[in-house]
Amino acid sequence: IDPAITALIVRVKVGARPSVDESKFVFGDEAYIRITIADPSADVIDQLRQAGLVITSQQGGNIQGHIPIARLEALSKLPFIQRIAPR
Repeated sequence: IDPAITALIVRVKVGARPSVDESKFVFGDEAYIRITIADPSADVIDQLRQAGLVITSQQGGNIQGHIPIARLEALSKLPFIQRIAPR
């Protein structure tokens, strides 16, 4: 997980104020992110959507989208996610 994503998850947990880095990829209560997955099967894509991710672009295992920041930690714990970074 990218350090900026980790910092956002921690901030939400403790209720701290947003950081300057967040302004680059957080708009309102949504985080705009890039994800890399090993298996871009329909089942995996469905699990991402169920976790709250709105997919805006997909090229193989590289996915871009946005998700409510409150659901970011749950998304990060899905076993098939290889990388999460700000978009």
